[in-house]
Amino acid sequence: MKDLKVMISGLPGNMATLIAVRVVAQEDMVLSEVGLSHTRQESIIVTADQQISLVPEIGHRDAIITANPDIIVDFAKGNLLERCQMYCKLGIPFIMGSTGGDLTAIKSLVEQSHISAVIAPNMASPIVVLQSMLEHAAQNFPGFLDDYSLEIAESHQEGKADTSGTAIAFEKLFNEMGAVSNEDGILSIRDRLFQKRILGISEQHLGGHGHHKYVLVSKNSGVHIALVHNIDGRNVYVDGTILAIRFMAYKL
Repeated sequence: MKDLKVMISGLPGNMATLIAVRVVAQEDMVLSEVGLSHTRQESIIVTADQQISLVPEIGHRDAIITANPDIIVDFAKGNLLERCQMYCKLGIPFIMGSTGGDLTAIKSLVEQSHISAVIAPNMASPIVVLQSMLEHAAQNFPGFLDDYSLEIAESHQEGKADTSGTAIAFEKLFNEMGAVSNEDGILSIRDRLFQKRILGISEQHLGGHGHHKYVLVSKNSGVHIALVHNIDGRNVYVDGTILAIRFMAYKL
């Protein structure tokens, strides 16, 4: 397999920066010397001997054409659909780990294009497998949870403005099995003091974590089920992204 030229969108964000550092360490990947940014910062130091020039949003299209990457890894905020349209028109395969946006519309755009893409609001491999298990259950046991109510709480770092895409995806699957969601919707926790004192999240991980809890309670049979998946730090998402890049390599 040839060395893959990887361009990062979302720099100098935390996830995008961590992925850039990891790409540099891979023997089969080359990090583009140009990155896509939504800030006015001109450059970012990735390693002691590698620096990336950052291109603001207005210049993204031209930067992609000039750099001609094999794959774009997108962890940027903002309009996901517009960026997806740009990647599809330019014919550049991409990996989108950003949350928010109309994922159905994004998927439709890719299906109508000539490129491949990995689109996942959660790039952590263990959570992706867990979601696949729930998808199997939803497809094969519709209505199995007709007697159950569903409550969901998720906690992320205070800088995350939107509701967890993973929580939304899991809620949809539980609903397909018949569970009825709490009328107040998903509880999104962003308060650092609450996270530290009540949820027990360490100071180290207040700035980067993803804790989820789903509680199913039957109305008549006295059954209480809780599903919890907690991630502290961002390494597992970086690991999953590197796996996704190598998966995409075989689609080129």
